[in-house]
Amino acid sequence: MLSEHYFGDLESFDEAHNHYEFFRNTFVAPSSMSIDSLRNDRKFIIVGRKGVGKTATQMYLAREMEEKGYFTHIFRFMYDLRSDDYSEISKSQSDISYSDAANSKNLFLHYDFRDVWERVFFRRIGEKLRNEGHTNSFVDLVAPTGSKFKNIFDGISKSLSIKISVPMGPALVSAGLDLECDATNDTIPLKTFNRISRELFQRECTPYQMYFFIDELVFSRLDAKDDEVTLRAAMVRDILRCAWELNSFCVQNDLKFHFVCSIRPEIRSLIGDYDSEAGKFLDGKDVELSWITTDGKEGQL
Repeated sequence: MLSEHYFGDLESFDEAHNHYEFFRNTFVAPSSMSIDSLRNDRKFIIVGRKGVGKTATQMYLAREMEEKGYFTHIFRFMYDLRSDDYSEISKSQSDISYSDAANSKNLFLHYDFRDVWERVFFRRIGEKLRNEGHTNSFVDLVAPTGSKFKNIFDGISKSLSIKISVPMGPALVSAGLDLECDATNDTIPLKTFNRISRELFQRECTPYQMYFFIDELVFSRLDAKDDEVTLRAAMVRDILRCAWELNSFCVQNDLKFHFVCSIRPEIRSLIGDYDSEAGKFLDGKDVELSWITTDGKEGQL
């Protein structure tokens, strides 16, 4: 009976977590790419249609890199964000004028979430290192002990500042921050916080190597108004921009951290249509995910 046999989970993320040996033995590596092509100094975007196997490929590559001694983390945009997170983080863009928001394209171009995402990604890296038993000034700053974050944007105010907690103190001191000049009311501007985080990241994380996968860069248009679609598209664009900038930072500072994103072609096209400058971080930075079948056509898993 077919019902007595296991054919795998419909969701590749669950399959890789719950039945890894089956996943590994049945996964067919894509012919269009390898882990060698996904590096901070080469390409960092996996492009593929819905259902083509982007998540499965990232899960496979993550395990492959773990076996080589890398830390890995998979951030899932669609699942790690709750519906109210969009509303919460949109408040950080309150300085956008009414004229800027006159149409979707203007609104899209004036959104800028790069600092927000850099904070989120650094925090996830810090949490990963701490969970693996590694602590340093960078980890203490971005993922202080005793912190209980309610959501991925927790700790970021609508004025784009970070509240300084007691465990962060030694890390800030080690970075040489003049608290009297740079911090008021126990807060610090997010941009300044990220600048300090980068300095400590460069100084403290040279011994480590990590692949940071960013998956599920999709959003539904069916349950959202036009301005919400624009907001979500801008957030995806800025994830890509942030990953591009962090990859460049890692190359310049000889850090073995690699940020890899996956995206559907229609989302890529939407970003390109809205932002003529998107080619700077999109063109030549992507790998199209495909499996070649016996008839020479692209196939799905």
